[in-house]
Amino acid sequence: MKQLSTILSFAALLTMKSAYAQPNDLTADIAASRAVATSNVVKTDQAKLAAAAARVDAAWDAYLPKLTLSGRYTRLSPIDQPSIGGGGSLVVTNAPPGTLVGTNALFAAPPLAFPVVLNQYVAQASLLIPLSDYAFRIYQSHQASLSGLEAEKWSGRATTLQIASNGRVAYYNAVRAHGAVQVAKTAVTQTDAHLAVLRARAAVGEATPADVARVNAQHAAAELAVVQSESLVIVTEANLRKLMHVADDAAFELAEDLAAELPKLPGDLKSYRAAALAKRPELKAIDAQIAASEWSTEVVSAAMLPRLDGVANLTYGNPNPRIFPQTSAWNTTWDVGLTLSWSPTEALIASDQKKVSKASTAALKSTRDQLDDAITLEVTTAVTRVREMEAAIVATGAERRAAEIAYAARKAQFDAGTTTSALLIDAEADLTRARLNELNARVDLRIARAELRRATGEA
Repeated sequence: MKQLSTILSFAALLTMKSAYAQPNDLTADIAASRAVATSNVVKTDQAKLAAAAARVDAAWDAYLPKLTLSGRYTRLSPIDQPSIGGGGSLVVTNAPPGTLVGTNALFAAPPLAFPVVLNQYVAQASLLIPLSDYAFRIYQSHQASLSGLEAEKWSGRATTLQIASNGRVAYYNAVRAHGAVQVAKTAVTQTDAHLAVLRARAAVGEATPADVARVNAQHAAAELAVVQSESLVIVTEANLRKLMHVADDAAFELAEDLAAELPKLPGDLKSYRAAALAKRPELKAIDAQIAASEWSTEVVSAAMLPRLDGVANLTYGNPNPRIFPQTSAWNTTWDVGLTLSWSPTEALIASDQKKVSKASTAALKSTRDQLDDAITLEVTTAVTRVREMEAAIVATGAERRAAEIAYAARKAQFDAGTTTSALLIDAEADLTRARLNELNARVDLRIARAELRRATGEA
């Protein structure tokens, strides 16, 4: 894998970055944005958000009356033609009811048999208007879906902040690894010079084999540190590339300047806690979940009540079942009405489901309180960590400057032959350790700031 190149190096401590930005410069914020843009977890959250939006649409559709269209064909088996009086005739007259039939009355003898229509055709449109649901169920269900959508939005926001923070931390760890390589290589250069002088002195009897052996050991340890640091570079770069989903051979410059001094953290702990409790998306997400659960409880409660539905039917049939006697002809009829229904069994089930729903809401509220406590502690830890690292930079900077002065003095004394190799070895080790300490302090401060940024809900 081609390694990321870095501008981070140690002369006295750090070389300032170039003043000219390059197209492939990579900073912590760029790494964070690329990690978010390519994250599969973020894509999963986006799919969940789309599903929640679809549930809102489905809940809205419940406001519409339920229209059902149906068609039916039935073939009946043949039967004997039904009739009244064994197939005789019934005499009828046009005289008004309750009058005596006179000689002027007209009489008729219609047949008493009824036709048998074997092919039955029915086309029907039915409309159901859930009147009681409008008051007790549909609105509440729609509000629950809207709250669920809100919860998914904030959950996705929380994921985005976490992925961005992970990208920044991975970036700074890669910078740390590159810096460690520079420190280790500087230590190798120092021991190379020391060893060359010591070998020359040993050749003329001015140094002992033990002195040479000790510096050889120090040189080997410095070279091992280079190998270990380079291995760490490979691991941290692989993690950074994985988060950003870039190819192994993509070239980037780790362009953020660790030598730049960051301003002191403004504000006090109380203000950071208040900001976190007001802005953290996890809290907003669980608040929306609580609201959704409370609305869902009302939906469940609606099943305990009687329901009232308005119904309407339009029937076009051949023969139409409402037309008597049946004839093989198409006729249209309609009907409208109200239906009031109540199921004791469903009411009992809904009563138990309401208890479950209320318990779920109570659990969410308890979780919300726990999250509030956890965020407060998280912010407290992050703020104190930043303060600590700000002090650490001052302390490690002083340590490194003292070590540089001590090393320069010991080196001058060693070159003049007025001090021992052992004391120079100690000075070299102290300088290497001081450089690593300052490097770690500068990286840890930036990581602490990234973690505080996430803890307070900042993008």
